[in-house]
Amino acid sequence: MKSYRITYKDRNGVEQTIQILATSEEEARRNFSSQIPDTDIDSVDVASFTATSAGGISGGGASDVSTTFGLSRDQIEAEIPFGVIFQRGFLEGIGVDPDAPLQGATSRFFRTFGPTAQNVIRFSELLNPQSGLYQDLDEGQEFNQVRLADLARNLGASATAGPQGILSRARSTFRDLQDLARQGAPTSPRMMETLRPFLFASDADPDGTRRMQDLYSLGAGAALDRFGRFFGRDLIPNVGTVTGRFASASPEQRQAGFFDFLQNQLGLT
Repeated sequence: MKSYRITYKDRNGVEQTIQILATSEEEARRNFSSQIPDTDIDSVDVASFTATSAGGISGGGASDVSTTFGLSRDQIEAEIPFGVIFQRGFLEGIGVDPDAPLQGATSRFFRTFGPTAQNVIRFSELLNPQSGLYQDLDEGQEFNQVRLADLARNLGASATAGPQGILSRARSTFRDLQDLARQGAPTSPRMMETLRPFLFASDADPDGTRRMQDLYSLGAGAALDRFGRFFGRDLIPNVGTVTGRFASASPEQRQAGFFDFLQNQLGLT
């Protein structure tokens, strides 16, 4: 079995990436269509790892050794293996077999709230680098897959009665980012170096679009928690609208950074 990386756009226009286990690209496409119907696939790529018989993931390929706050670029930003481990853990947390095709209400729930949940973990861990998602080893840093799986399962379990557990976590995490952006991190300046590429993401940067999408997913969840899901869906602009407005914003607004602009667009100032 190989893990296929599939990129698509959700109903808000946010580009998402999931992992699907299959024996061939054709099977991966079929499985994707059954899990997330009526969605066009932008790309299907064989990932750099294969699934073991025990369901674990073994990595492959060289790693970027350039680091900020002791974390490699790959560790902070890569969807592989972050995405597949998160997906499996989260589904286990809500009581779904991670190897079974996602269908019906479960598929819609994961498609709608999974991106927010994934970024709750991503930014929570970047804000609290001592939590154990990244381990210090004699040979450098290593991604703690067991820790991520536990975090994803716990967050999934909090959502078994509905998404409010995810949305409230998104709002508290977004507030933590706001506090850090305003006050800085005097006891850990390297934390600011790690988060700066997200806070000042730009469409001029090859990785900037994805960083903006990550921040948007977190912020949209926070806004839904503030305004309520019933009214929030009408009040909150989609990611394409927000990034488009940022691209045409005044030089002063762009210089202030995407995170500052996003807060205003989502009504979270």
